Formats: sequence, structure tokens, C-alpha cells
Amino acid sequence: VKSEDKAQNSSKKKEAAVKNYPKPKIVIIVDDLGLNKNPIDQLLKIQAPITFAVLPNLPYSTYAAEKADKKGWDVILHMPMEPKESSGYIGTDAGEEVLLVGLPKDTILTKLNDSLNSVPHVKGVNNHMGSKFMENSELTELILKDLKKKGMLFVDSKTSSPVSYTI
Repeated sequence: VKSEDKAQNSSKKKEAAVKNYPKPKIVIIVDDLGLNKNPIDQLLKIQAPITFAVLPNLPYSTYAAEKADKKGWDVILHMPMEPKESSGYIGTDAGEEVLLVGLPKDTILTKLNDSLNSVPHVKGVNNHMGSKFMENSELTELILKDLKKKGMLFVDSKTSSPVSYTI
């Protein structure tokens, strides 16, 4: 085999390998959406794509998700989760459908799925508050496994120290 042929084959292999990987990108996520209409309308004027993280069951949750999807933007559920008491908040401050550490696992999954169903076009979840919940590896793995089965992503808002999960 000629050295020229080897170089061509090597070049083709590298080219094929590069094509199989998605290009890296930066994603801007704006969270806490759904309570008021004005911030949503202001964000919709932006010409770059944004991911809307929408809280469940608020007056403008569906509006935010529908408008973002119509623009071709991604929508994720901004799931209320229990914060640490040291944050100055208590669990119920996170929202109506908050996932609390003391709840039974089936109730946690029901609240998660009810919240997912309350916001259209959802591709994944990120945590609203949630420092106490996210530090509970058993419960966090429970929701991560459920989301994985649904083909959904999870973005950790980093409200607490990293914990290792097995999903």
C-alpha cells in the first residue's frame, strides 16, 4: 500500500470519527419562569436560543413553555425540591409540588410526574432550590432513573456539594 493511500485512509477514519460527535455548545438556562408574564415576554425578544426552566402549576407555566417551544427553544421543568434549612428557606417555600426528603418514594415519583405533565414540551428537569433533596443520593437516584427511562435529561443547579449517583 502506498504511503499516499495510507494517509487518505487515515484521514477518512479521522473525519468519520469527528462526524459522530456532536459539536460542543453553550446553553443558557433561565429558570424560575411561570409566575409572571412580563419576564417571559422580555426573554422572548432575545434573538439567541434560550432554554426555559419552567416551574410547575403557576399562572404562566404553560404560556412560557408554549412560547419557548414555538420559537424552537428547549423547555425543562424547574422542579421544586427541598432546600437546606440553613438556606433560610423551608421545604414549602420551594413550591406547591416540592419534593421533600421525608415523603414516600411513590409520592415523590407521583409529584415529579404530575409536575412533568403540567408543563408542555418538557425535555428534562433541573432542580429549584433542592440542596437538601439533592444531597440524598437514594432519592436523587430515584428521580434520575425515572427521568432516564423517559429519555429526559437532568441539569443540576448545583445548590449543594456534589454527591455520587449510580443510575
